[in-house]
Amino acid sequence: MHARRCISGTVLAALTVLASARAAVAVIPGGERSLVIGPGWALVRERQEWRLLEGEQEVVLGDVPAGADLSTLVIRSARVPLQLLGWEREGAAAAGPSDGFQVSGDGRSVSWHRGAGTGGSAACAAAGSGPVRCRVSSPISSDALGVDISYVIRGFDWSAHYQIVLRGEAFEEAAPASMDLDGWVRIHNPCARAFDRVHIRLVGNPRPPAQGGAPDAGFLMLDDDSALSDLWRERVPEPETEFEYEMAGPFGLPAQADTALPLVTASRACVQRTYTLLSEDFPLDPHGSFLPLRKTIVFANTEANRLGIPLPPGESQVYQGGLRNRLLQRAWLSRVPSDSEVRIDLGPAEDVRGARRAEPPSEAVDGFFEQGFRLEIQNLLQQEIRLEVNERPPIELEWNVIRASRPYRHGATHLRFETEIKARSMESIEYRLRVRQPEL
Repeated sequence: MHARRCISGTVLAALTVLASARAAVAVIPGGERSLVIGPGWALVRERQEWRLLEGEQEVVLGDVPAGADLSTLVIRSARVPLQLLGWEREGAAAAGPSDGFQVSGDGRSVSWHRGAGTGGSAACAAAGSGPVRCRVSSPISSDALGVDISYVIRGFDWSAHYQIVLRGEAFEEAAPASMDLDGWVRIHNPCARAFDRVHIRLVGNPRPPAQGGAPDAGFLMLDDDSALSDLWRERVPEPETEFEYEMAGPFGLPAQADTALPLVTASRACVQRTYTLLSEDFPLDPHGSFLPLRKTIVFANTEANRLGIPLPPGESQVYQGGLRNRLLQRAWLSRVPSDSEVRIDLGPAEDVRGARRAEPPSEAVDGFFEQGFRLEIQNLLQQEIRLEVNERPPIELEWNVIRASRPYRHGATHLRFETEIKARSMESIEYRLRVRQPEL
């Protein structure tokens, strides 16, 4: 009996030592860090090395900042199928539901559903600031296992800003001109933790900030038995496409601060001047007056201009001259893919004006009718100008172009004309459509 008690005591001591070893897993930080920053959130991804034992054990993560949404915590290894059995933060209240965030199983991406709830925000605010204790199960022992940790932090945000300096005479069509471009990204880090040597990717859509509230819609009575009523119903907006922009790095983000990080710098890039007619700005009126076109500065987003990277949308300031002493325009720079064109709107041009006219439609024959349209351009300048027209025919029915007086490119809903207009002249662009009538 005494021998049995000795053996039992030996086994108990061994189990106690093993349990103590399992509770003291060594974490070696200092690996690669990355941030994917979206509107109001950031996905943090870090590479660490762990010394693990086979079976279940506890791992202490001491650098997870307060405010991290631990319901999105993902721990994975490319070599070993680790299991995250549970977690808790020392001194934290009970965690609530995540606010519409879901991290993928590999920790590489995060999905966010707008308006999914607000309980997670309150829980995140009361999440505490102590270390995070995780229960992890490993099928093997390892002295240096590479582990990826990812989680979402709310409160991050970013915005892009540009400063453009036009060199040369911006309003003299025949004079050569170039521009300098400086762009930077301002990132808001709400955490009490600073991020050192972190790689950054930005996620967002190209919509400019809202300008005031929408006016009251009023009331419109529709006949539900008429198929034509669908032309007047409010259309469900298409989901916006979000784009990703990878920044050259790594960078440092101080704690609880706004930081400006360089995005792009280019100098002496050649520019073109063009005048743009957008059909949405020119109502169809057979007797209406001419309205000014918009003058645009265009340059190539290519490596030849020391650019060639996707540029996120953001606010821009356009200056005339090298001393930045003459502000020409404050504008919104839309998203610019690589190997495309950067377009800077300089506002209305009173010396180049246009009007849109429409002919009466013809009588329908075999379910089709025809209608002609004319765009009139008036150039009062002493130089020839470059013209771009983005024309959307005011017809919701199916249509095809029969003929056009100038070459064009056919989009899904638009026709695009590019041509030159001679100095001190009036010229027109005409096209004719064949339209299918709906069957009632």
